[in-house]
Amino acid sequence: MNQKWMKWGWLIFTLAGVVWIIPFGFIWLIQGRLLFGMLAMALCLLAIVVIFASVPWKYPNTRLWKLLLPPYGFFLLSVLLLLYVLTGFGNLAQVQYGLWLIPCFTPLFTVGYRTWNSFSGGNPAGNQNQTNGP
Repeated sequence: MNQKWMKWGWLIFTLAGVVWIIPFGFIWLIQGRLLFGMLAMALCLLAIVVIFASVPWKYPNTRLWKLLLPPYGFFLLSVLLLLYVLTGFGNLAQVQYGLWLIPCFTPLFTVGYRTWNSFSGGNPAGNQNQTNGP
């Protein structure tokens, strides 16, 4: 697979998990909810910095599930911020708020065991010390 498109896919996938909070941040700033607006912007900015600092091609032998934890963490924080502003956590006891998040975590289980090097024909588990012969 072409590494260039894989890099674009990784960046789009991880950034899409946090940049959606920016319009909400602007709305909250316009509404006068300065704390929540600034918190949304700061969360997004910090997430972007962390995502670019932990791209998998800089750490080609690290399992992808480890590299997916920061983007998922920021995604969950932004969801919690949105739910807090909209509901005040008053209705969080209802199960439907969390059910839609389950499919979002499938990459952790489908490709999480792999490394960046494994996509270019290397060992899928990323174990460089093992040999395939006797």
